[in-house]
Amino acid sequence: MTAGILHTNSIRIRPMSSHRSVLDAIARRAMVEHGVEPEFSNAALAEARQLSQTTHPDVRDLRTLPWSSIDNAESRDLDQLEVCGESRDGVDRLMVAIADVDALVPRQSAIDGHAQQNTTSVYTAARIFPMLPESLSTDRTSLNPESDRAAIVVEMAIDRNGVVRSCDIYQALVRNHAKLAYDAVAGWLEGTAAAPAALEQSGELAAQVRRQDEEGHCPGDFVGRGGQRAANPYAPCLRRRHSSIKRTMRAVVDSGYARLHGRDRTSATERAN
Repeated sequence: MTAGILHTNSIRIRPMSSHRSVLDAIARRAMVEHGVEPEFSNAALAEARQLSQTTHPDVRDLRTLPWSSIDNAESRDLDQLEVCGESRDGVDRLMVAIADVDALVPRQSAIDGHAQQNTTSVYTAARIFPMLPESLSTDRTSLNPESDRAAIVVEMAIDRNGVVRSCDIYQALVRNHAKLAYDAVAGWLEGTAAAPAALEQSGELAAQVRRQDEEGHCPGDFVGRGGQRAANPYAPCLRRRHSSIKRTMRAVVDSGYARLHGRDRTSATERAN
């Protein structure tokens, strides 16, 4: 046996670590060819160790609301929380909290420059190349459970047809009370699995997740016209959740853009579910 390579007759099998290093090299080369930086500069890493958070004096304290996140079980970079507010006159209130990186990372800093260059985290078979240093993306700017975090909240009033009727955007302090995973929540909603621990321990959180399901903002069915629910087989439940997140985030982006540019949301055609 030669170091690093296993010989089996005429077949040469490289250890998994060797394959990973090859994939890593391919990913790095592809990123550079497309103008994406695979690594952080020394200046960016030094900044990450020294950053201190700044908070706007008018920030709202929303930590007591039953916020929760839902993602893949292994996810560590949590950038979004949701909660449904009080319904009035046939209009639901959906609040989406997005991690406020700007509260920690100054503009025109080395970290900001790297993020502007890459614009996104890059996911490859070999590894994840995060847009922000890991100490930020999985910790200080991640909406981790039972941690107080700065966020930008997009609050939307959504009618029963899924049309966003109004929108407000503001800074807030939030707290993730439940880190949920797609499979676990889908199984619970389907009645094929026990409730996730966080929902088992909090009736308020469990009721919130069920409400999001009923209103089309969580795993499960979307509410159609006339309040009719579609069939709910287990596999489509997960697909619908991914689709629901995409449409909810599109509504967040569209509503935020409209608010910042002074458009009237009452004439909007974008739908949140």
